[in-house]
Amino acid sequence: KHVYLLISNTPDECVIGGNRGTVEDVVAALGCHWFPLQGVSTVHCELARPVRQAYRELHRFDTMPPAGVEFYSCAWGRAYVPDRETAADALEAQALDTIDFPRVIHAAYAAGVRTFVEVGPGNSCIRMIGRILEDRPHFARSLAVAGPEPVAHFLRTLGELHAAGVALNLEMLHGSDAPAAVARPP
Repeated sequence: KHVYLLISNTPDECVIGGNRGTVEDVVAALGCHWFPLQGVSTVHCELARPVRQAYRELHRFDTMPPAGVEFYSCAWGRAYVPDRETAADALEAQALDTIDFPRVIHAAYAAGVRTFVEVGPGNSCIRMIGRILEDRPHFARSLAVAGPEPVAHFLRTLGELHAAGVALNLEMLHGSDAPAAVARPP
């Protein structure tokens, strides 16, 4: 009671939340390692239900998926075609229900996905995908990791994607469409 399974990251790693003392009791009972996170989150569990409709309305935008891209919902654990309503539905479900990352990765893998690219900062999803898929053939890389040479890492990852047979459009790297620099006031 008062503890919620927020995210299932891998078969043996999860995120729980709730009353701090009760969370500490659960961790002690499990005898596992934990990393407490700061801040208050009321997503991925029933606590978000009172604002369900308002939250969904915040995410109703005209949506047109690009051709050739398949979208998966971490809440539903399956692919879907995003439009104004389904994208809002997916975001609402993600806020209200436990995220089951292994389920969505297994669904994508079963559908033939073998290449996973993390575009956000860090490589937490790529790390989890490796743990979920283990020795099954796949290619998983992050475009942005912390380190002294982020641009070199980004370019190296693009090279690895190319070497793995992923079709890339590298026109943006030629600088012809680069936005003009904006002077900042002193």
